[in-house]
Amino acid sequence: MGILTQQNIDDILRNNTKDPFAILGMHWEKEGISVRAFAPEARSIVIAEAGSGEAVCIMTRVRDEGIFEAAFSYRKEFFRYELITPLID
Repeated sequence: MGILTQQNIDDILRNNTKDPFAILGMHWEKEGISVRAFAPEARSIVIAEAGSGEAVCIMTRVRDEGIFEAAFSYRKEFFRYELITPLID
């Protein structure tokens, strides 16, 4: 699943987008769902089910500047989620 393009990443890092949530957050993809986040101070990000706090996955850091993404090819519907972000010391 191709999620983020280099242009998407550059636009977020340079604050060069009028609608950051067109890139960040949960999105439909051709083969499932993706979640994207920008969290420069986070060491990692865990996606958890909202309410229960049950971990779903650990997001992949795609850029050192704090761009993260996760793909769910097996999910066909949006779900409520929370991002758990341990911060860098």
